[in-house]
Amino acid sequence: NLNIDAGPQYDSNSYNYNSNWVDVGVRLSWNVLKLAQLPALNRAEKSQKETDDLRRMALSMAVLTQVRVGVQRYELALSELKFAEESLSVDNRLLSFSQKAAKSQFDSRLEVIRAEARALLAEYQRYATYSNAQAAWGRVYNSVGLDVMPDTIASKDVKTLANAIETTTNNWQAQVFKVGASGTGTGVR
Repeated sequence: NLNIDAGPQYDSNSYNYNSNWVDVGVRLSWNVLKLAQLPALNRAEKSQKETDDLRRMALSMAVLTQVRVGVQRYELALSELKFAEESLSVDNRLLSFSQKAAKSQFDSRLEVIRAEARALLAEYQRYATYSNAQAAWGRVYNSVGLDVMPDTIASKDVKTLANAIETTTNNWQAQVFKVGASGTGTGVR
C-alpha cells in the first residue's frame, strides 16, 4: 500500500519552540505474508484455469452429444417412417385386393373389413411416425440453437404464425442445411 499524508499540526505546549508546523509523509507498506502465499496462489490460479478449460470442454462435448443423439433419433424416426409408409402401401394394396375379391364374390365382406382396419391402422402408424420424425427434427434444431419463432409476427392468429414459422424453417433449410433447390438434405417434407 502507498499512503501520502499531509496536514497542519498544532501543540499548545508553551515550552515548544514551534507550536505550529506542517507534517508531510509517505508510507509504503507491503504484506510479507502474501509473499509466502505466492506459490499457493499461483497453483490455485493454474488449477482454476485447468478447471475452466475442462468445464468448457465438457460443455462442448455435451452439446455435441446432444446434437449427435438428436441426429440419430431423427435418422431412426426416418427409418420408422419409411417402414410405416411401406406398411401402409402394402395394407392399401391388400385392401384393394380384398375389395375386388368381395365384388367377385370370391371373398367375404368380413375380410374386406379386416383389410380396411389394417389399412387404417397402418395409416395411423404412418402419421404417428411422421409426427415422431418431426419432433426429432425439432430436437435437432433445438440442439444446434435454432429457434423456429420468427423475430416479428404480423398478427397472432394461427395461420400467420404457421406461415412465419414455415418461412423461417424454409430459410434455414435453404441457407444452413442446403436443402431446397438441390433436393438434398435431411429435413422431412
